[in-house]
Amino acid sequence: MDNPIRWLHLSDFHVGKDNYAQKRLFDKIIEHVKDQGSKGFVPDLVFITGDIANKGLKAEYETFRKGFIAPLQEVLGGAAWTGNIFCVPGNHDVDRSKNAIFDRAQTTISGSHFFDPTKEGKTARDVFSPRFKQYRQLAPGNVSVNWISAAEGAYAEPVTIQERRIGVIGINTAWLSKDECDKDKLTPGFQLVEAALVSEKIKTCEVRIVLGHHPLHWLIEEDVRRLRTLFGRHRVIYLHGHMHRAEGRREEGAGESFLVFQAGAAFQARDDEPWRNGLLWGELDCSKHELRLSPRYWNPDNMDWPTETGRFPEKLRVPNSDWWAYELPTSDEIKPSSWQAPDGWTLIDFAALESHRRDIAADEAERFFDGAEPDWSLALCSYLPRRTVVDCLVERIATYQGKERPLVVLLTGPGGEGKSMAGRQTVVGLFERDPDLRVLWRNDDTASLAPEQLLSLPQGSSWLVATDAADLTAKALYQAMEALSVAGRSDVRFLLTARESDWRAAGGASLTWVNRADFQQETLSGLTEADASVIAGAWLKFGRVDCQGDAAGNQGELSQRLFNAAKAEASLGEGALLGGVLVIRKGEGLRAHVRSLLDRLQEISLANGNSLYTAFGYIAAMHAEGLDFLSRPALAEALGCKTSSLQKEVLFPLGREAAAGGGMMIRTRHRRIAAAVIEIMQEEFGEDIGEYYLTLCRAALAARSKGSYVPELKRWDYDLPEYFLQKHSGLAIQIGRALQEQDPNNTNLAVNLARIYRQSDDPENGARVLREFKGEVSSTRVFWYEWGTCAGGTGDQALSAWLDGWSLADQSGVAPPDNDRAKMSLAGLGVAFAELSKSYLDPVFIEARHSMGQLGLRLRLDTTTHRYFENHLAETEAVGVRPTDLAGSFNRLQTGLLRAWENCAERESLAERMPKPQTMYFEGLKRLFPLG
Repeated sequence: MDNPIRWLHLSDFHVGKDNYAQKRLFDKIIEHVKDQGSKGFVPDLVFITGDIANKGLKAEYETFRKGFIAPLQEVLGGAAWTGNIFCVPGNHDVDRSKNAIFDRAQTTISGSHFFDPTKEGKTARDVFSPRFKQYRQLAPGNVSVNWISAAEGAYAEPVTIQERRIGVIGINTAWLSKDECDKDKLTPGFQLVEAALVSEKIKTCEVRIVLGHHPLHWLIEEDVRRLRTLFGRHRVIYLHGHMHRAEGRREEGAGESFLVFQAGAAFQARDDEPWRNGLLWGELDCSKHELRLSPRYWNPDNMDWPTETGRFPEKLRVPNSDWWAYELPTSDEIKPSSWQAPDGWTLIDFAALESHRRDIAADEAERFFDGAEPDWSLALCSYLPRRTVVDCLVERIATYQGKERPLVVLLTGPGGEGKSMAGRQTVVGLFERDPDLRVLWRNDDTASLAPEQLLSLPQGSSWLVATDAADLTAKALYQAMEALSVAGRSDVRFLLTARESDWRAAGGASLTWVNRADFQQETLSGLTEADASVIAGAWLKFGRVDCQGDAAGNQGELSQRLFNAAKAEASLGEGALLGGVLVIRKGEGLRAHVRSLLDRLQEISLANGNSLYTAFGYIAAMHAEGLDFLSRPALAEALGCKTSSLQKEVLFPLGREAAAGGGMMIRTRHRRIAAAVIEIMQEEFGEDIGEYYLTLCRAALAARSKGSYVPELKRWDYDLPEYFLQKHSGLAIQIGRALQEQDPNNTNLAVNLARIYRQSDDPENGARVLREFKGEVSSTRVFWYEWGTCAGGTGDQALSAWLDGWSLADQSGVAPPDNDRAKMSLAGLGVAFAELSKSYLDPVFIEARHSMGQLGLRLRLDTTTHRYFENHLAETEAVGVRPTDLAGSFNRLQTGLLRAWENCAERESLAERMPKPQTMYFEGLKRLFPLG
């Protein structure tokens, strides 16, 4: 299921009407948007439908940009926000002092070309251009406001959000705005609106949203009829303002319906006046063909933005919510087909791909060069170089001759090598070869693909199934491959990209792809001199590179430096390309770059009070230490969000900031970045990074307890504390305790915590952990062994011997002890008996120690334990102990255990947990020793 496309609809600010009250309400709107963002509701689009200014003056627009638009963009995420702002003018945006005297009737008489979308029409309308001068120069938005003075006289802009194509059409209903008697005398120009709606740019858009200022009933009657027909045929959503109140309705034209929604005035009154200031939230759910609206108004008494009831019909209200739902109109030109892309996947044809083509701004290119995740617009940009591997992949896939089974091409390599961009550029290259190609692209990392879904792909043209982070769906695709092979579907080809380590961790490398497909693998690692040259050229195309020496503006020198840096980085085991890029482009400025990034991320809120700063800190903490097992379920749990929303709310914006990414396991874009992040967080922000590890390990176990599959879970249980045991034993203990507290009945976690205490020179606390453990231990021999080792570390050798003996007894485990268990426990017994013999000078302990040497040397041993057992024999025989047979050795063992138990101070308190030695049996242990 798609995530909804969200927008904020604002209108009628009237800046300049009341400077103080307006500035105050600016702040209240910004606070409301920030609050919505903290709850996970961040708009993808902001629509402003006119009357930004009060009199169309320069100072009014400057106040609006500085006092509202700039802080709005900041709370939306600053540079990380990938949304768009669209505006249209209203009657108050007209500077009525310019060309104040004109005849409206002359513009609309029969035969007039005034509103033609032609050069002639533009010339006729030029007389009105000065009236919109300040709006054209200063109004905000992602569309050049010169559309007002252009021949088109309207704009039609496609935007792609979550792989859905939306057409936004902006019209000017204020062309003829003149005075307070405008009603029934206005028009946006039917011909201009018609030309925009049939524009090739939005021909394949699923939904068309028209922005205007005035409601239709304020327009010239003849144009109202024709516009209704036009809006009905294209089944548009018309958003407008002007009426200073929220309203929604379904209207008809030419027998078809379209939707109309008007927003309340963002500012029309002070708090003590009776009129309401309001705004309108929208949510477009294409998968449900549903549009949801939530009107809000400023309540000065409670200082908040409650839902405004009575504006939309209650029968359309979503139960128990602040939303009203309308069935979504769909453009006639986009007929629902019998085949629909599965949830989480999108169908891309040539037109859909071309809709992403646009000019790339220098700052956007800079972010990409510094490691930001690519999108289709970047992949289409001719100024961004294609690596050599792209042409190889295009050739391999385009020329594939069907062999009654699918082709699978896997592009893999270390992180930070440019695989994601190469994958997208390969798709672009394939469309250049075959415009009729159809691509099924995964746009949701949590989505999978079942065999029946692949088999349902319509035949008759070539298909490419393509996905980044392919490790996340490797096994599902492998299962589906057999169905395609059996069906002889050689018309389906696959392009998969994945980080090499993630592909292995997900089990992709161990699957027998060659049995089900024509499987070919390409590894992208390192940088060729040719690739370095084209990359350096692209850097210079978008601006001078900030580095020392002649390389700053010299492609040849810059290329050579990049090649050498990437070559040096390759030996470090991280992405050679991005590593080289960071060395050349950032160098000593990397710390300042990361600090600036952290400042921006602090401003982007997530649910439960977290921010992208916190998320980035978690990711960097793991990556900086080379701990490559931070999975999506663990991170989502730590942040208090759903795994299904992690990609959209966390990973996507971090990827846009060149901060983080990954498939099965999440990492920063490069370990250099991770190290800088942790250094700055500790030194400049005072963060306790140890707490990050504690939070993450608790989150991993909590996610498991809630039923989530957490990849590499055992590495959280054991590798994480083990890693810190050598460099920060206090943190290792904290992690072990956190894990054990999270799952208090887990025997393995308790044993591991005890071991960590013991190896941190605190065997007393290790013994305490196991003594107080209440979980099931009936089949866990290592539990008793570890307890015995800890007891020995505290000097309680009698208890140590009893526990080690019990760890080998038949009754303490379901399966008999194996070679390794016997080796460790017998070695522990040897140490205990040696110490007891020193304390008590009892020959029973000396003989028992000798038997440990005899038995131990008959096992498969490593060098260290072999030496221990030899010492036991040599030292006891030196005081006169004579060797015995197997039965004699076991008799000495049992006698030694009994004597230790008799000298144990805890024999009464532990009687319910362990039996007396004389009741222990060792038949399972005896099987390890051949008779003779």
